[in-house]
This record gives sequence, structure tokens and C-alpha cells, in this order.
Amino acid sequence: MNPCVYATQFSQWLEAACDCPPSEEVTFRSNKRWATAAKLLDRYGSLPILFRNQQDSADSFVCRYVAKLIGLHFRDDFANDMERQAWLNEKLLLQRDTIKRERDDRFPSWESQFETWELDKFMKAATWYIVCEIRPITPLPLPRLRKLKGDHPLAANYTRGYALCHYPMTEIQVIQEKPLRVVGPPDPSPPKRDLPAPKPPPEVPKPGHRPEPPDPQPHPTQPPRTDPPETQPPPVRA
Repeated sequence: MNPCVYATQFSQWLEAACDCPPSEEVTFRSNKRWATAAKLLDRYGSLPILFRNQQDSADSFVCRYVAKLIGLHFRDDFANDMERQAWLNEKLLLQRDTIKRERDDRFPSWESQFETWELDKFMKAATWYIVCEIRPITPLPLPRLRKLKGDHPLAANYTRGYALCHYPMTEIQVIQEKPLRVVGPPDPSPPKRDLPAPKPPPEVPKPGHRPEPPDPQPHPTQPPRTDPPETQPPPVRA
């Protein structure tokens, strides 16, 4: 058996989670108690989880993201609301940072938006689950997923937000994202100039080898020498 979890989630949080480093943990919620998923998670250590956009309104739903389910907590695991809120304040970093950047003007502050949109709803949810390595996939129709119980395919318009299925490993095609470009501070050093290639070192003669004499260099051509004409001595007068 190769189990996985099927769930729904808002596209805003799924897209924001894809921009996080793969190892970063993201916490989501469900109004249903994932009791069987908790048992499977204890058995396997982690589980694949497939997400459908909760806002999808098409007649045939598809899964658009895959992730790794690594943690699961229930609301009643905590003694009181103070403990619950303290735990959530540490785990809802993605939601808090996203709302800070994309605040809705209908709220007086990002804090009030975060409390209304997320914190209050998390406090009422039955299950809080932690995932990582969220990646987009080629749209996978829901009938490709088969339930663990009964081995029946999910309906094409399955509206519930949770199901346990067999993981369709051969059907999952992760969409490769462009690598992030790391932008660092400018290099303070001056630009390097192109230098001429270094000359090869002179050959070292081997022991016992007698170097050959260099070829004689031709002398420069000189014009022919012209001697002055011979002069006769003047005659001697008697």
C-alpha cells in the first residue's frame, strides 16, 4: 500500500508556499478530523499529499500541487486557547508574511486581517497539518485517484476537502520551475583586463644532448665597392 492524502486549499497559500524553500514548513488547517491520516503518518513518517484549488468551479476538478505531509495536530491536543494561539503564532509565518505584503484595504491593519482570515479560523479548525516541498504538477483529474477504502476512483466533481487515496506515483508530473537567481552585492574590485597569453618556458636540454648550432644569419646586402680610378704620377721635368 502506498497511501496519500487528497485535500483542498486556497490558491493564494499554495502559490505562496511554492515560492518558499523546499525545506520550509507550512501549516494548513482542515475542519475535518484526520484521524486515519494521523495513524498512517505515525506508521510511515511522512505521506504524499495532493492539493486541489479550493476556488475551482469547473465541473471536473483537478489536483494542481503535490507536497509532503510531515506533521499533524488536533485542536484538542492543547490544554487551552492560550497554548493553541502560542503554537499558531509560531507556525503561521507564511500566512502572516503574505498578508503583510498583500494587505486588503478593507481591514484597518494587517494584524486585524491576519486575525480574521487565519487565526480565528485556525482556532476553530479540527486539524492542523504541516507540509513541505510544495510543487506544482501537471493537472491531475480526480478520477485518477482511487480511495484506500474500496479502491473506487474519486468522482470528477468530488467536492469534499479530504480523502485518503492510493498515491498515483506514475501519474505525477512535477512542473519544473526556473531556478531562483541569486542577486548579491556588486563586486568592488575593478574589472579584469584581458592579458596577453604567457610565453612558453624555454626548453631545457636533456642530459647528453648536444644542441645544434643555430642557422647562420645572412648578412645584409651591401652595395659593390668601387675603387677610385688610378692616377698617373705627374711627369718629372728635367
